[in-house]
Amino acid sequence: MCRKNIIHQMHHDVSTPIIIDPVTANPTVYANPLRTKHHQCEISHSNQWLPNTSQPRCGYHSCCIPYVEIEWCDHEEDDMMEPEECEFFSLQHHHTRLEYLGHPAAFFDSCPATWQNLSQMRWERPDWFPWFAHHASERAGWEEMYFRECEKLYTAEQDARMLAAVAWDLECSDVSWGQPIAATAKGNLLRAERVLLEQREVVFLLAEWARQYCADCS
Repeated sequence: MCRKNIIHQMHHDVSTPIIIDPVTANPTVYANPLRTKHHQCEISHSNQWLPNTSQPRCGYHSCCIPYVEIEWCDHEEDDMMEPEECEFFSLQHHHTRLEYLGHPAAFFDSCPATWQNLSQMRWERPDWFPWFAHHASERAGWEEMYFRECEKLYTAEQDARMLAAVAWDLECSDVSWGQPIAATAKGNLLRAERVLLEQREVVFLLAEWARQYCADCS
């Protein structure tokens, strides 16, 4: 597929965490390469501190210097063709850390760069799912759906962990499980664990569908 990769060099990391492996314990958390959040930096007038550059300003973030790369698919590259015209087109977003805006004097101790240190699929696993068994034109749509559900899986994992920690704190305290507060905490944990199991199944089934050979796609 033809890809347009926008590399966002920015002060704050607005990557969305995803878990792409619904089976492994303690799976790697990646940044969703198909989505970036709009971000207006709290550093006022941050564009004033960006260096003079021929690169266009970022349409997504105020504290960002974007760099665009084009990856062409197996079709012969046509100078007159835009990657968006390819039926296999995919727009991807990747984020790299910009410690200060423009020059060291523009860096403020009161507003340090924030970064999540998520794994990047683009560099670490360029062909992250080599078992895709359907027609190439279906891959971009499937990836978008898959990563959207992987975002939900990450959220469900975090919710379950938080509620498990609350339940553990109550168990270690003088609160008995028969008291209303403990019963509520236990019920919340059980619901979160059920949601997590259901979301793991959703992601697993989407991956299984992608692996299954489809005669119509051959």
